[in-house]
Amino acid sequence: MVEAIRQGGLGSVLRRVPAPVLRGLMSRKLRVLRHLETHRVLVRPLSAVFDEQDIGRVDLLKIDVEGAELDVLRGVEERHWPLIQQVVVEVEGWRQNRDAVREILLGRGFAVDVEQNPVQLAADIGMVFAAR
Repeated sequence: MVEAIRQGGLGSVLRRVPAPVLRGLMSRKLRVLRHLETHRVLVRPLSAVFDEQDIGRVDLLKIDVEGAELDVLRGVEERHWPLIQQVVVEVEGWRQNRDAVREILLGRGFAVDVEQNPVQLAADIGMVFAAR
């Protein structure tokens, strides 16, 4: 991760920060992540929410669900896909899941672009952008 930052993955300012300083900052951030809590939440298919809220149009559906992207996309019933104009998905497990996310969106009539910067490459994540 430090090397990705040094190569410019997070902007030109961070490239000039010495590697030992970046390592210190990263280790501090990682210590914070170790203290995360787990919470149980109710999970429902997206189509159930569309029906419950009487949603007639979705200009932009942004999906950032820490690895459950395919579950969210599969939770949209065929009758709701025409309501969605654009989709942005942060895909975790990029190498394994990118093509499946892309194919779901292509199959629903979207033009699809995929993008992965050096920092995302190191974390095996990337972005999928889809528009009608």
